[in-house]
Amino acid sequence: MAKNGVLLPLAVLLVGAWVLAPAFVGSQPVVRSTGVAMSGAKIALPIREGKEGLVKEVTGAFEYSTGARNEVSLITPAVDSEGIKGYLSLNITFFGIMMIMTAGGMVELQRFFPNAGGIW
Repeated sequence: MAKNGVLLPLAVLLVGAWVLAPAFVGSQPVVRSTGVAMSGAKIALPIREGKEGLVKEVTGAFEYSTGARNEVSLITPAVDSEGIKGYLSLNITFFGIMMIMTAGGMVELQRFFPNAGGIW
């Protein structure tokens, strides 16, 4: 049988978990609506002039190849400085960059000053 010193903290832990259980994602019953659309609105694809027949819905804005052509087709992602700032402000990204830069600095320090271990 458990001692009294273990029983009270265990009871407090179980009551706390029972009280906080609705705060977690997925603990609420799923309610589905019958008025939800099964497919969204069709999006107009950006198509170059004269290439309407080469673009299919499954390939998106990428067209089927008709052979090699000597032209540049750049697809630039939509990135703004706020998005980059938001990504770099994440803990794991920030500390990962700091650790990699520190490790790289230590490697380069040993490369340029290989016998400096006894001096410092």
